[in-house]
Amino acid sequence: MTTKNQSTVDLAKLFGAVVNTLAENKDQLNKADTYNNDHGDNMVRTFSTIAQAVGKMKGKPQSIQLATAAKELQKSKSGSAKVYAAGLEQAAQQFKGKAVTPSTVGTLLQALLSSQAPVSKEQTQSSAVGDLLGSLLGGQAPAS
Repeated sequence: MTTKNQSTVDLAKLFGAVVNTLAENKDQLNKADTYNNDHGDNMVRTFSTIAQAVGKMKGKPQSIQLATAAKELQKSKSGSAKVYAAGLEQAAQQFKGKAVTPSTVGTLLQALLSSQAPVSKEQTQSSAVGDLLGSLLGGQAPAS
């Protein structure tokens, strides 16, 4: 699964960091949303749900943590949440029998964002969130 030098990324901590960063940037994301000015609020809610879902499944395989988060998001009425649910489901499939490590976290990001394809009005906001997530995930290092 992981090599001696590769520690497994704690998904609850990772998504918790995403929530914190989104919360700090929520107002800017809301302002960038010229349609209904609530994209930042939706993103904080979406990623809070993800963080809580993976946290509840701590100790289980990461693919199960991701699949559980996808199922939780599918219950949401938010279009963004449903898009991220699809990405999490894809990531859950990709990580079956594997661990998310600092060197494979990009695969998780790619799965999350690949389901974002044609998202009309939300595309600009999703791109901004993608950049934000990319900087967070790209900077993810094992805890020391």
